Amino acid sequence: MIKTKDNLEWIIYWGLVILFSLILIYLIWAPAYFPSQDGPSHLYNAWIMTELGNPDYPLINSSYCIRRELFPNWMGYAVMFSLMHIFSPITTEKLWLTLIILGLPAGVIYLSRAVAAGIKNPSVPWWTLLGFFFALNHPLYRGFQNHGMGLVIFVFILAYFWKSNIRGWSVFRILILNLLLTSAYLCHIVSFILSLTALVILRLSFRGSIKDTLRFLAGLLPMGMLLIYYTCSFPSRYRLELPGWIYLKKEALYLVQGKMLSGFNYHENWYIALMVLLGIGIISRSWSILKNTTPSNRGDKSNRLIILVVVLFGIFFISPDAIGGGKYLNMRLALYPLLPLIVWLKTPRNMLLRILLICAIFILNLSHFEENRSARKQINRHYNRIIHLADKLPDHCFVTTSRDFSKSNQDSRPILHAISYGIIGRDIVNLSNYEARLSYFPIRWKREPRLKWPIYSLTRSTNDYIISPLDETEFTAEFFYSKIVTNK
Repeated sequence: MIKTKDNLEWIIYWGLVILFSLILIYLIWAPAYFPSQDGPSHLYNAWIMTELGNPDYPLINSSYCIRRELFPNWMGYAVMFSLMHIFSPITTEKLWLTLIILGLPAGVIYLSRAVAAGIKNPSVPWWTLLGFFFALNHPLYRGFQNHGMGLVIFVFILAYFWKSNIRGWSVFRILILNLLLTSAYLCHIVSFILSLTALVILRLSFRGSIKDTLRFLAGLLPMGMLLIYYTCSFPSRYRLELPGWIYLKKEALYLVQGKMLSGFNYHENWYIALMVLLGIGIISRSWSILKNTTPSNRGDKSNRLIILVVVLFGIFFISPDAIGGGKYLNMRLALYPLLPLIVWLKTPRNMLLRILLICAIFILNLSHFEENRSARKQINRHYNRIIHLADKLPDHCFVTTSRDFSKSNQDSRPILHAISYGIIGRDIVNLSNYEARLSYFPIRWKREPRLKWPIYSLTRSTNDYIISPLDETEFTAEFFYSKIVTNK
């Protein structure tokens, strides 16, 4: 029978889950736009997919076509392409972002319940409320939306594995697991590879017969074939060398400062406080295990999670920050061990310590939400100004962002591709559409798109933005075909 105080704690826990969820929904839907570096570009290209073949957009049809290979990054475009037949582009993006941002804490809670399935009267998993803190992370503000959904699917894969591994692996459950892994692949290759790695580690950490383990691994053979297909179709140069001490020190500092969690804010105090809190939780949990002071309920297999956490941290420390065309790997890889880590951490048995933990998590989440709200409010002023200027562009024209636009200062990052918001719904081609020249996005340039002058350029002055026309001497066809279309 559940004690009254335990029941009250669960009521408070689910109340905070609802409160934090509503705050996240407000942060997504209240502003006119969700500020991110690459987000406007993703939405613009998803919109292009819906209009290819439409005679009302001759310039777009003469410039772009669809790349049909089975590469990662398809998921977001497929979802937004489908939703855009029902909703407006901005509403479509917000629906997609809602799935990502609410999906991450939901996956963490699902994983915690899966891990606690065999435990009698489990304690309230207060640590999992940090999943709401992690939902607003730096990769998402960079605009890495497909990776964000891949991170969500990664957590759900762990939870599904945990529940199914206890029940036994039927053909149906193996099929569902393969579908989840395929979804991770269509989101991002990092999520896919780390999901496969996590499954192998967790399976080997559970005690079971060699025959059952081999049967489980055999069920993942289609995913192995998919990985081989990716390696052969999209080859990259991998550096298999261990980093030096200076690099490891840099990575440790990056982790302690919580840089993978900060948005476009410059205050690191709250993120450092979060890492200190996690450090205290890790030390407390480890000390309890070593001293056997924590009563171990029968069937509690949660300590297997720490094996996975250690391996994922190891991958973070030894991986370079860029492989092939993929950059900013550190900020992505640092998120993966944190999610199973907060599920592994235990709530203190002492009531006073438990209250302090709840208050600390509550303050950290609210402070993080407030800083994000404040930063978005400022960035949306820039968005509104740029979109106002874009409205004055004539139809059937080309527009580009100044090449030194992103180098003006740090504030330019979230508004680098903001012009894309302003030209959605019009026959205007964005020459700064970097996705069209890369092999892992669905929209690509046609072999010989025809330029049309004047080409309009967005530049940034000291306190404002300017859109001005360029002629053939300022923006040459040779530059367009050699740098923008073929990327040579």
